[in-house]
Order: sequence, then C-alpha cells, then structure tokens
Amino acid sequence: MSEEPEPQATADSRARAWHGRTVVGLGWVSFFTDLHSEALQALLPQFMASVLGMSMASIGFIQGLAEATVAFVQLLSGWLSDRLGVRKPLVVAGYSLSTLVKSLLALAVLPWQVLAVRVGDRLGKGLRTPPRDAILADAVDAAQWGKAYGLHRAMDSAGAIGGTILAIALFGATHSYRITFALAAIAGVAAVLLLLLVVREPPVPRAAAGKPVSLKGLPRQFWWFVAAYSVFSVGNVTYAFFLLRAKELGVAEALVPAVYLLHNVVYTLAGLPAGALSDRIGARRATFLVMLLHALICLGLAWAVPPWLAVGLVAVYGVVLAGDGSAVRALVAELLPTGLRASGMAAYRALGGVMMLPGSWMVGWLWDERGAAPAWILSAALAALGAGMILGLSTQGRQWPGVQKDNSAA
Repeated sequence: MSEEPEPQATADSRARAWHGRTVVGLGWVSFFTDLHSEALQALLPQFMASVLGMSMASIGFIQGLAEATVAFVQLLSGWLSDRLGVRKPLVVAGYSLSTLVKSLLALAVLPWQVLAVRVGDRLGKGLRTPPRDAILADAVDAAQWGKAYGLHRAMDSAGAIGGTILAIALFGATHSYRITFALAAIAGVAAVLLLLLVVREPPVPRAAAGKPVSLKGLPRQFWWFVAAYSVFSVGNVTYAFFLLRAKELGVAEALVPAVYLLHNVVYTLAGLPAGALSDRIGARRATFLVMLLHALICLGLAWAVPPWLAVGLVAVYGVVLAGDGSAVRALVAELLPTGLRASGMAAYRALGGVMMLPGSWMVGWLWDERGAAPAWILSAALAALGAGMILGLSTQGRQWPGVQKDNSAA
C-alpha cells in the first residue's frame, strides 16, 4: 500500500491548533456527556452489589459485555465514516443514543434492565468514538495530536469529576437512585445540543472520501500494536472492581463515591500533561509507561491492606486512563494513513473491547473463588505482557507507514 502524505499546516494555523474550535467544542461535548454518565457510574457499582445483590462475576460480565458491544459497533462506525467520507452525523447519532438509554436507568429494578441500559449506552459510544477521534486528528496538525487528545481527555474527565460531585449532591439530597439518575440526564441533553451547534467537521481528504475501505489495508505494525493492546485489555478490568476493592479493604460505603471523585480529579489533571509527554518522548514510549503503571497498580491492590493505600492506588489509576486517552490514541493516529484513520481507530478499540469481556468475567470469577489477590495479580501480569509487546514495537517502528513524524524520541 502506498503511503498517503499527511496534510501540511495551513495558512490559518489557528484552525489546526490543538486548542481550536473543533477540539474545544468536542471537549465540552464530552464534559457534559461525562457529567451525565459519571453521576450514574459513581453509584452503579454499589447499586449492583448492595441493592441488586450481584456477584463479582456477574458485575464483571455486565461491564465486560458492555465494552464488547462498543467493540463491534465501532468497527461498523469506523468503516462507515471512512467509506462515506463523513464524521459528524455518526457522532451526533452516537451521543443521542447514549443520552436516551442512560435516562432509562431511572426505571431499572432488575439486573437484566441494568444490562440493557449498559449495552445500549455502549452502542452509542461505539457509534460515536471512531469518527469523533478521526475528527480530532483531521482538525489538528500531527505534531500536536498528543496535546489535542490530552485536552479532550482532560475535559472529558473534568465532566467525570462534576458528575461524581453531582451524584453525591443529588443522592445526598434525595436518597433516591432513580431521581438522581433522572436529573442527571439534563447534562446529556446539553451535550447533544452543543455538538449540533458548536462542533464543525473538518473536510475529509478528497482521496479518502468514497473509497472502498478494508481492514486489509491497515499496516502490519498497526496490527502488532492491536495485539499488544488486546492482551493489555484482558487485564484492564472494569473500574467497578477498583471501587469494590477499596470498599473491601475498609473504605466506608458512603465514601466510595468520594474515592471515585479523587480518581477523576487525578484523571483530569493528568490528561493534558500525559498528551504533552507523549508528544515529547514519543507515543510508543508513553504507551509502554501507561501499561507498566497499570500493572504496578494492580500488584498494589493485590496486597494492599490499609484503606488509604487502596484509595491512593485507585486515584493513580486515573493517570493510566489519561494516558490511554492521549498517548495511546496519538500512537494509533501515528500508525494510520488518513483515509483509514476512523477504521483503524475502530479496529483497535473493538478488539480491545472484546477482550475486556472474558477478562472482566475471568478476574471476577477468580475473585469470587480464590479471593482478590490472585485476581489482581492476573490483571497485573496481563498488563505487563502488553507493555512488553509495546517495547517490541519500538525496535520496529522507524519505517512504519502512516504519519511522517520525527520519531527519534521513541
């Protein structure tokens, strides 16, 4: 496959800056979406475990199935975006679907209803994510991708902070899961309106629009990365396990949302620095550090005894998510030619999401049967293996097709 040259910086440098209208607009959309989502997520683990009486394996299965759903829809969404040469309509549809189904959580009283809401929400996420990430890459010069993705991730996680505070405030005032879930939906509606009114879709390069799109055209080195990320994803268990481990180690149930709040504060503060670090040292090296840090956190949770240590480790997990949202996405964008960018974004997320289903269920089952320590050790081992595979990429990456960047730092 011949290499496609990346678009050069235009005369209007502000239009392609990492803090331009499109990037900031999508950041605000993610802010309000996460305000809605995290108001639900902050209460959902204890709702499933304490109110519905679900086992760790069941919680892991529901969360894993939700992520696997994202995976399959992302493949279709990425293919459609590249095939049709459009991004924004798919993004609008995805955000709208998620907002609608999450609003229905206020009516859920049985485990299968929670499952249906989670799957529906992930359908919307899968539909919107690849074309949204492609819009970000199309709107910014390649040398600034890390900062653009980092800013987007920081605003996304700032919404998570606000959503957690909103959950604490609303639940404290109403003592009702349903009222809290219903009121939080207002933020989701605001996100969709912002997307419609503020975000502009950069033109898809003429060479990409309308061309047949096939995953066979993706570079070999990209697939090596996908294999590494998939191994990492098996051990990248649901966030609910982090909160439930903190509770198991002695954090009071009433304080669990506050632990989640601290995690999201770290997540937010780390977003832009993680992207800047990726631009400085190279996305491949930064991705390796993200996966290695995840392994170390899991090892800590395997043997953590004092509650304060568990709280600290859950908080530092926010750095991992920040790096996943900036360094990893920058690496993927670097590996892909423009006309296959949405498809490639979909492929790596899809396969990673599929692997979270058996991974979350397996870790949850091991936790139920053998205790927390073996479950977290397994997660750590898988993350470390994925990191080792990324190291293999650093020795092969100098001639990778895709973006023409100075990768000497990697």
